[in-house]
Amino acid sequence: TQLLTPTKDIRLLFTPENRALERKGMKTETRRTMNPPPDPTAAKLIYSHGYEWVATSNSGKVGIFTPTHHRSRYGCPQRTPVRYYLAEPVQVFAIGTAQDEDGKTFGCHVRYLDDDSEALVLITPEDRDRLRARKDWRKPSTAMFMLKSFARTWMKGIRVWPERLGDMADESAISEGIKTEYLGFNLLRDEIDEDFKRLIFQRWYSYTAKTVFADYGGDAAKFSYKSLWESINGPNSWNNDKWVWAVKFQLEGNPNA
Repeated sequence: TQLLTPTKDIRLLFTPENRALERKGMKTETRRTMNPPPDPTAAKLIYSHGYEWVATSNSGKVGIFTPTHHRSRYGCPQRTPVRYYLAEPVQVFAIGTAQDEDGKTFGCHVRYLDDDSEALVLITPEDRDRLRARKDWRKPSTAMFMLKSFARTWMKGIRVWPERLGDMADESAISEGIKTEYLGFNLLRDEIDEDFKRLIFQRWYSYTAKTVFADYGGDAAKFSYKSLWESINGPNSWNNDKWVWAVKFQLEGNPNA
């Protein structure tokens, strides 16, 4: 008999704009600063599975980055099934009575503040007690303090890998959910060359300058993501040599629905 590995549930925090993209499935990757960064003497990464790294240094020696110091907080979908849930600000209006005879679930009236939608969510007795332990449990709470039971957006983990910001591909920048649009989209025809379409009609968004620009240099997607990174993490926070955890996922159904 094959034993099934328990699925690990991990919370992801995003800006309000990125949360909206997550709910629509338009953002399928995220990058988070690695802390602490890897040993600077490691020149070439030759193997990674999210928990340990084996790398060759300039001297040719092999170094091991142990789980204690370089364990990914975002799990390792390559080894253990991982689900991510989107944390968002909520407000609890009421905690109802037990929804079943055994008293294992309780109804909870919740409002999701991003879009003002409301739902009746089933929670465990443990979550009910956690809520009631808060003196101000009826007040709006930030995404940081949202109970996992309230999560309505879930993503299946696909892959987690270490990466330098400067090494990310254009496809990854687009998967991060950056804005792009086509001018005069209804005038584009199938017979027009794709590179010509991109050069003449496609426009990318700068999150710091808050304007669109054309892709004349060929690095528009990455430049757009760089501006998004600095709009979140601060001016000049982008560094091509900064190590990050790259996380890839796909939208899936709510297991609590």
